[in-house]
Amino acid sequence: MDRYFYRFEPEEGKNVDNIEIRATISDAVGSFSFTDIMLQDGKHLTGYSQNTREMLQKLREDSSPATPKHYNAVVRGTKTIIVPNRGAYWAVEPEAVIVPTALDFHVRAKESLPRGIALGQDRLTRLFYFPGELAGNQELQIIGTDRQVLFNGAPAQSFKGHFLYAAWGNPRFPVTLLELEEEQEALRPEPSARVLIEFQEWQLAEGGKRI
Repeated sequence: MDRYFYRFEPEEGKNVDNIEIRATISDAVGSFSFTDIMLQDGKHLTGYSQNTREMLQKLREDSSPATPKHYNAVVRGTKTIIVPNRGAYWAVEPEAVIVPTALDFHVRAKESLPRGIALGQDRLTRLFYFPGELAGNQELQIIGTDRQVLFNGAPAQSFKGHFLYAAWGNPRFPVTLLELEEEQEALRPEPSARVLIEFQEWQLAEGGKRI
């Protein structure tokens, strides 16, 4: 079996939308099989060791894939939300190794949020901050699974920090809705918003355990 390595550089300032690969044989007799393709970021090619087993799979509850979880909360000012990432523990196999998973936050303002919203993770090891104003009933979506931020359904540009994820167990997420009073230099939590959190729980599969 032969392996072939190629390197290409996207045009500067542009992102790769899709890649098309074609295998062509000419002037040959015999059989041909095309197995694995791996794309690797960076300028150095390292190769890989073939393994077709799954490394991750959806968390099993009563031997069936767990459905996505949804949690609702109404936040006024500053609140800490606990998001369980442990499955229905009475239904999860004891040997299952639950892994961190990305979170999707949907924040709909009930009153105006003049200075935006701040999200934290556990002991503020990760922070996300959207400084733009949210009027009443406007929605901000922080989609960790797709690494995008949407404001009223359109891509948002003015945000800082990192997308959040849930470690195994009962991780905590401080949510702060911000407002600035006249002649006040410090940000003061005041208004309220509805917060919906969505995520899919995952566990290591056979290939992942081996690694």
